[in-house]
Amino acid sequence: MGVSALLHTLAATGVGMLLVGRLRTLRHTPRDPALRALVAALVLLLVLTLLGGAGVTGTLFSTTGWSSVAARGLQVGTVLALALFFGYSGYSSARARRTGWWDVRIAATVLVGMVALVGLGGPGSGAAAVGLALSGGYTTVMLLRTGVWGLDYLGEVAGRMRPSPPMGTVGLWLCGLATAVGTTTALAPPGGQLPESVRAGLHRAYPVGTLLFTASLLYPTLLTRIAALRLWQRHWRTYRELEPLWRQLSAAFPEASPAPLRWWHRLPWRVHHRHWQRVIAIRDALLWLGPHLVDLGVTTQSTLPQQATGVIRALQRVHAGVAPTSNDIALVAVDDAAPAGAMLVRLSRAMG
Repeated sequence: MGVSALLHTLAATGVGMLLVGRLRTLRHTPRDPALRALVAALVLLLVLTLLGGAGVTGTLFSTTGWSSVAARGLQVGTVLALALFFGYSGYSSARARRTGWWDVRIAATVLVGMVALVGLGGPGSGAAAVGLALSGGYTTVMLLRTGVWGLDYLGEVAGRMRPSPPMGTVGLWLCGLATAVGTTTALAPPGGQLPESVRAGLHRAYPVGTLLFTASLLYPTLLTRIAALRLWQRHWRTYRELEPLWRQLSAAFPEASPAPLRWWHRLPWRVHHRHWQRVIAIRDALLWLGPHLVDLGVTTQSTLPQQATGVIRALQRVHAGVAPTSNDIALVAVDDAAPAGAMLVRLSRAMG
C-alpha cells in the first residue's frame, strides 16, 4: 500500500467513525440544523475520500470528462454543508437561515453554471475548463472561509481542548490550497494533465487535510472517552478495595446488603452501578452502627485510626448482642473534599 492509499484509508476510517457517532447523536436531536448539516458534510466527505482511495480524486483536477463534473459537484455540496454547519453553530437561528439561504443559492448557481458550460462546449473544451474552474474557485473560497470560522471557536475552548480548532482550520485550509493549486494548474497543460510530482502532492494533500479536520472533531470525543476510562478504573479499584469493609458490615447488618446483582450488572462496563451500590450499602451500615460509635466515644472529629478502632469495637458489640444506649449517631469517614468512596477506602485500610 502506497503513502497516498494509506492516507486515504486513514482519512476514510476517521470520517466513518465520526459519521457513526454523529448519526447516533442525530437520533436524539433530529431537528438540530447544525448537526444535520454536519452529517450531510461527513457523508459527502466520506464519498470523496473513498473515491480518492480508488484513484478517482484525480478527476477533481482534470478538465476532461463528466466524472470530473460529478466529483466537483460532490465537493461543492461538501463545502456548502460545512458552511451551513458553522453558520448554525455560531450564529443566531435567524442570521443562520439568512446566510444559509444565500449560501445555497450561490452553490446552486455554481453547479448550474458548471454543468451548463461543460454541456455547452463538451468535455475537454475551453467552456468546460471555465466551468470546472468556477467550481474550483468557489470550493477554495468556501474552504478558506470555513477555516476562518473554525478559529472563532478558539476563544470558547480552554485547556486540553484548545488544539482542536486550529487543527480543523489547518485541515480545511490544506484542502483549499490543494483545490486552488489543482484548479489553476489543470488549466495550463494541454489536456488538463498535471505533472506527476504535483499530482502525487495533491493526492496526499487532500487526505491529510481531511484527516486533520476529522481529527479536530474526534479530539474532544477522545478526551471524553479517556476521562470516562479513568473514572471506570477509579470506580473499579474502589469497588474492589471496599470489599473487606463491606463483608464485615453486611455480616453485622444483613438488611444493609443490596439485592443480588443480575447478570448484566456484573458485566465489566457496569462497574459504576456496582460501585455506587456498594458505597451506599456501606454508608447505610455505618449509620446503623452510629449509636454504638457514640457509646464508644467516637465522633466525626476523631482521627481516622480512632474511627477504625471504634468501628471494629462497635462491630464486636453488635455480634455480642449489646444494645446501644445512645440515640445519637456518629458519622465516620466523612470528607466533603475527597471523592466518593475515597474515605471509605482509607477506613477499610485502617481497619486492616
